[in-house]
Amino acid sequence: MFVAGDICFFMLLKDTINLFFFKTTRYAMHYFYNNINFYNNIKKFLLIVVVSSILQIFLPALGSSEQFFKKNHLIVDLSNGTEWMRCSVGQRWNGKDCIGEAVPLNHDDFPVVLDIAIEQLGPGWRLPTKNELLSLVCKECGIPTINQEIFPNTKAVPYWTGEANPFAPNKYFKHFFTVNFYTGRPYGRFAAYQDHMVRLVRDR
Repeated sequence: MFVAGDICFFMLLKDTINLFFFKTTRYAMHYFYNNINFYNNIKKFLLIVVVSSILQIFLPALGSSEQFFKKNHLIVDLSNGTEWMRCSVGQRWNGKDCIGEAVPLNHDDFPVVLDIAIEQLGPGWRLPTKNELLSLVCKECGIPTINQEIFPNTKAVPYWTGEANPFAPNKYFKHFFTVNFYTGRPYGRFAAYQDHMVRLVRDR
């Protein structure tokens, strides 16, 4: 026979059990919900990694093909907002290819070369900057490190820029940067009197 004390004990026990199951259920639901978010976040992260890997594979190829627009003997560089001569100085565009021999030049030759280019092809021609010339480098293209479909018969040798190297001062002459289309790298220790190949550019 139950007495009042027993009833109070069982009511307290019931409340304790209910509270335990309530807290346990709430913890389980919270844990389950957090784990769903965790796994969803993992899936999102893996998806981002996969998409990034695909973009890294395909974007360089897309960038190199979309950077340039062929315009007969000229190449429009959409990335730099410039227009390049398709052939090296000394060569001639025959409608399909650059023929003839590229001529090595030094910086004393450039005023005459630029005058001829302006007379024949219009104003604005100049030597490229280091970064402009480096933007033509295509290391995936082999040697020479340039897209030969866009710039055919490019020599795998240094090409002049018009950018002086401020860290290589000399009492008698300046050093200018070149870009070597054998290595695909710039070099800033050639003196202005030395002979190298040239590709002219102008702003659009």
